[in-house]
Amino acid sequence: MKRLSPRAVPQTVGLLGLLVFVNVGCSPNNSVKSGAPVLTGLSIVENGGMTTTTITADAIACATTVKGGGDCQLMDEQVDGGSTLKADLMCQTTTSDWCRCMGDPTMSPKGMWDCDPFSPMSVVVATFDRLLDTQLLGPDDGSTSRSDLATILATPAPPVSVTTATDYSATGSPTYFFFAGGIRNTDPSLQIAPTPAMPAGTTITLGLVPGKILAKDGKTPFVGMGPIVDGTFKFKTAPFGVQIGVPMAPPPDASADAAVDSGANADGGAEAGSEAGSEAGVDGGVLADASVPEVASEAGAPDGGASDAGAGDAGSGDAAATEVASGDGAPADAAPAGPPVPGAPVPAGMNMAPVTLTFNNTVDTTATDADFIQKHITVTEDGKPFTGFTVDASMAPKITLTPTTAWAAGKLYVVTVDATAADVVGDTLKMAQAAAFVMAN
Repeated sequence: MKRLSPRAVPQTVGLLGLLVFVNVGCSPNNSVKSGAPVLTGLSIVENGGMTTTTITADAIACATTVKGGGDCQLMDEQVDGGSTLKADLMCQTTTSDWCRCMGDPTMSPKGMWDCDPFSPMSVVVATFDRLLDTQLLGPDDGSTSRSDLATILATPAPPVSVTTATDYSATGSPTYFFFAGGIRNTDPSLQIAPTPAMPAGTTITLGLVPGKILAKDGKTPFVGMGPIVDGTFKFKTAPFGVQIGVPMAPPPDASADAAVDSGANADGGAEAGSEAGSEAGVDGGVLADASVPEVASEAGAPDGGASDAGAGDAGSGDAAATEVASGDGAPADAAPAGPPVPGAPVPAGMNMAPVTLTFNNTVDTTATDADFIQKHITVTEDGKPFTGFTVDASMAPKITLTPTTAWAAGKLYVVTVDATAADVVGDTLKMAQAAAFVMAN
């Protein structure tokens, strides 16, 4: 199923926080209580804080009737006879999927179960009810974080080993923006980031190390309750994927110079459009042997502009755009199910519109790396290799291709990312992804 975006559930933080500084009205909890620190929640923070899902002691095992896309009770509701339908709690299935009731409580008390995996572009934040002993929480390597406060296990394991980097916020972070991790603004917390990245398309087991997370007395380990009793929990991540945004003709009733929203290929892959005026790339258009990207001047798309980026930051695996298969049994060199079918011819006013590719996990864009991501991207013009574009990887995992000359009238362009394209931990697409557009005569 597709997630509603953003998740509007009681366990998640609302997007209203995007518009304000959270230091207004937030008072960090600096009290020093006696006894064991209580782990009050483990939060999966996706895509820079755009979506946060917090697992607390209230979470339960899912009933067998809970299915992704099924109906759920978003909030308490009075029914005939004075009885009350209680809101459904977040729950976990026997296969480690976390199901949360999604919807808009201002519109209806009813919602829909979302049991989808989480974005690989995620970190985990552990929140406590009191200050921790800092003696064991300081950096162990001269950096700002420690590598021995949390463990991570991926099943199946990625080709590249993954460790954790954990930092402690003792007083909260009252000047954080919401999207930078607003859940850390009040109570003491540990942020656990996988290094070099979160594995994609796998089951993650993440655990805190009790012997290193102690009360201020330096002796008493933390405690938890329910599913987070020992600071260990499991969750799934979405497969490594990419969204390909190509120019698309405005709808018939739109003005010729309107910016265009993302469109969909007939083969089921959708194309998130690129932003008008997005930054142009660098010298060289041959992606297989491109040099290290250097940011050039901004190149705004003329007239019609470019289509609107639907990928957002990091592009989670649930976005409504080109999505890769889970890889179950798929050969590494698998091709798309069929050739991409372009939409309506793109008008000449958009003949300098860029193409965007947004991957949902960290990728290596350094040309000195043997498997840098640009070498897996190709463009064809009427079936022949096309290299007349620049490449900007400065905003990776979003990469922008900008034509150096106008897209030619009447020509069919196909943008492809091959099946072996990988993130920094070695997870591959497993199936080539492509999108197409045709310029009007």
